[in-house]
Amino acid sequence: MRHGILVLSILLLPVASLTAQSGSTIDEARVSVEKWVETRQLTSRLQADWRAEREMIEQTLALFEKELAELQEKLAKADTSTSQVGAERAKLEAEKKELEEASARVTDWATRFEERIRKLAIAFPPTLATKLDPLMKRLPADSATTRLGPVERMQNLVGILNEVDKFNGSIVVESELQKRPSGEEIQVKTLYVGLGQAYFVDKTGDFAGVGQPSLKGWEWKEEPGLGGRVLDAIASYEDTRPPGFVELPMTVN
Repeated sequence: MRHGILVLSILLLPVASLTAQSGSTIDEARVSVEKWVETRQLTSRLQADWRAEREMIEQTLALFEKELAELQEKLAKADTSTSQVGAERAKLEAEKKELEEASARVTDWATRFEERIRKLAIAFPPTLATKLDPLMKRLPADSATTRLGPVERMQNLVGILNEVDKFNGSIVVESELQKRPSGEEIQVKTLYVGLGQAYFVDKTGDFAGVGQPSLKGWEWKEEPGLGGRVLDAIASYEDTRPPGFVELPMTVN
């Protein structure tokens, strides 16, 4: 597929230009590619761990809800006129209490995770933030008074994390505004490589730089001389130039 070639075409290699000038340059490029692959593998493992945990939580919640509904139905039909039914009711009440305690633990987990999502949202790029806006608005303002049940809250969190995971595994180009050191705002194109690295450039290639996310939002730094390469990377992504290697700086935290 075209994008399979594209990803290779804009691998961001923090090494010297990948030409066939010398064997040492090729070795350095190979080491950089191996490090990049290791980083992607680590990211994939973390994403797989989250998906497994998410699936387990969803299944557990569904089981809780089903068992609680069955218990409530049995309690409603119970005949309280006999001691045997009274004992059965006491047993069902005890089981109901256990399920409610389990539901409370899930609610506590959802509350803590919702707070983490709010803190991380400042680092969401504009396109991702716009897509997540309806789901972010569903996060309870006050977990103590919300009418949303644990299942609804978990489904909302899963929806948010799915979109974040999707963006983090892709390359996105957006039109944005960037400030020059003088304070002047200028239209640029920004190339996001997941949620870990980004590059911006104006249409002339004279004003360009790099960006990384932080808990205060994205932090941008102008990099003189980078514009031409960023334009080439964006052109490869947009299929307006033949694919090829583009050397761009990258910081892996």
